[in-house]
Amino acid sequence: MPGKRILLVEDDEDVTTILARCLEVQGYELCLAENAATVYSLLAEKPPDLVLLDAMLPFVSGYEICAQIKQNARTAGIPVIMLSARSQSFEIEKGLRAGASLYITKPFEIADLLTAVKKFLPLAPA
Repeated sequence: MPGKRILLVEDDEDVTTILARCLEVQGYELCLAENAATVYSLLAEKPPDLVLLDAMLPFVSGYEICAQIKQNARTAGIPVIMLSARSQSFEIEKGLRAGASLYITKPFEIADLLTAVKKFLPLAPA
């Protein structure tokens, strides 16, 4: 049985590599995107079960992408976990107002991120 599908939107290659490895080991299927155009294309093809979304992306911010996901009837129900180095309370509030289910500040512990993902996507027992 295939794992739940996660769309990871991150423009830092090192962060992408680390998160992808950790999530795949946990049994999740990963889709990767670095920018808004790729995100929208992947969402149109096959919506994921969860989106991990960096807030600071080139050209179109993660906040804007999150708002677009939540405004689209086909994708509005997908949980979005925003990841950001911006830890000010107004930035966190901005992410939550855009529709994020959770806002996690960088740097974070991988275990904490996995706990958050499992909260939204419990895997079926093997």
